Amino acid sequence: MAEDNLVLDTNIFMEDCSCLLEDLKDYKLILSSVVLEELDHLKNDEVRGYKARNGLRFIDKNLDKFNFIIHNQITTINGMDERKNDNLILDLAAQMKCSICTNDRAIKIKAKLLGIPYVELQNKNTDIYKGYKEVTMEDIELAWWYESEIKVNKWDLLPNEYLVIKDEAGEICDKQKWTENGFVPVKYKTIENKFTGKIKPRNMQQELLFDMLQDDNSKIKLTTGSFGTGKDFTMLSDALNKIERGKYNKIIWIRNTWGVKNSKDIGFLPGNSMEKLMPYAMVLSDIVGGQYGMEYLLNNQQLELQHLSTIRGRNFNNAILYCTEAENLTKEHIQIILSRLGQNSCLYINGDYKQSDDKLFKSNSGINCMIDKLKGNPLFGYVELKKTERSKVANLASLLD
Repeated sequence: MAEDNLVLDTNIFMEDCSCLLEDLKDYKLILSSVVLEELDHLKNDEVRGYKARNGLRFIDKNLDKFNFIIHNQITTINGMDERKNDNLILDLAAQMKCSICTNDRAIKIKAKLLGIPYVELQNKNTDIYKGYKEVTMEDIELAWWYESEIKVNKWDLLPNEYLVIKDEAGEICDKQKWTENGFVPVKYKTIENKFTGKIKPRNMQQELLFDMLQDDNSKIKLTTGSFGTGKDFTMLSDALNKIERGKYNKIIWIRNTWGVKNSKDIGFLPGNSMEKLMPYAMVLSDIVGGQYGMEYLLNNQQLELQHLSTIRGRNFNNAILYCTEAENLTKEHIQIILSRLGQNSCLYINGDYKQSDDKLFKSNSGINCMIDKLKGNPLFGYVELKKTERSKVANLASLLD
């Protein structure tokens, strides 16, 4: 047959299939009956069943993209045990004189020994950690989920990673967080303080953010997202709430005062260090009601402004270290900030990858390093925000990308 045929192994459908058709667009995709039978068998497996069901859903939605071939006995490779599904799939590739697509190590070794070319599918979404995973459950799966006293982590969730469960219609049915003690339901309270009043989450990701901020077990709280997703408003509102309730003494506001790329520096700023930092702290001013709100917090020693360059050697106790515009921080910057956390202190930090203002911060991204190195640590919480909530007009900015 034509050399552009590609026989697909079962494990390809046991991972995220969203990029499969795009990545393999140059091939004619061959789907063996063995693969469907194996997925059908695995769909009732307690641990791997959800992956098999997702694979079957993907095939069902894209039937026209596959050439289906019934193949239930070895016809080309002599001496191989045809009771093994892997061998049947390899035999089909040998019979058709084409490559096999697999990420299974054993099959790749057999393919090498048999001289059968293979293609590895790079799962682009596997390594993208968002702080949560979304899964779809059929009615019978939902019934099992709610009836199970001990819920199994079938999704390889890391500690403090959220699970968002949807039904077949795409409606959210449940939100849970995986912890060292098992699953716990997402629970959050309305955030309230004298400056912003009462605020509630406006979308699913914000609900997870509320829950993460109110979890006293996580001491390092990171959120990322585009402009207008509510990063600063939500984080600062929660920080102010905790200051008012006496959980912490003050907010230590830290920022690397890096100018917006392709804009000219306004030059020397007059005044002492506090006055020099004020123009960069206007995000605080916007939330606490302007200059008088800022002065109230500063005069009551509930707020302290710090430039990144001045915190080395400091030790902050009973404080919330608040770091904004973290897309302009390197790994070394993050290390310095983390090392300043003293007794009964925590870190609130946020940023937007798209608004990084120098190529240095793209090649040495502090928040990327944080996510990569700290995900799964019980002291670390992270939620990626998606939806712009500022205004319909502000949302138009995304159309310029």
